[in-house]
Amino acid sequence: MYHFAAVAASLALPTITGTEAVQLILRWLHIIVGITWVGLLYFFNLINVPFMKQVDAPMKPKIFQYLTLPALNWFRWSALATVFFGLWYWGQFLVAPDAQRQGVGQGSTFGLFLLLWIGVWAVLFLLIKKVTPSG
Repeated sequence: MYHFAAVAASLALPTITGTEAVQLILRWLHIIVGITWVGLLYFFNLINVPFMKQVDAPMKPKIFQYLTLPALNWFRWSALATVFFGLWYWGQFLVAPDAQRQGVGQGSTFGLFLLLWIGVWAVLFLLIKKVTPSG
């Protein structure tokens, strides 16, 4: 996948190196799908939910089928793409050079990051679900 992106980037911007072009394309993809994600979030919260409260009952299934479900599909995929392109950019161009300078692998640095996030999530989950009194 990286080689395809590098070739596409070198065709798009031949005056800079392939790595710089890939960085530019990944950054813009991350920004564009992030804007789509946030825009759809605002659409659901500010427009769709109040609108569905005012719609007659017989019309709700059609609106849900032809408007809400496709918008939710775009919302889910734009969220996934935002995270994917952001992690790809971060791992490829920010983590990898630092890992090389320290003499460790990029995968181990990325794995440590994910392990720390999962550990923090587990601690917070235990504190919220098990330690906090209910009710």
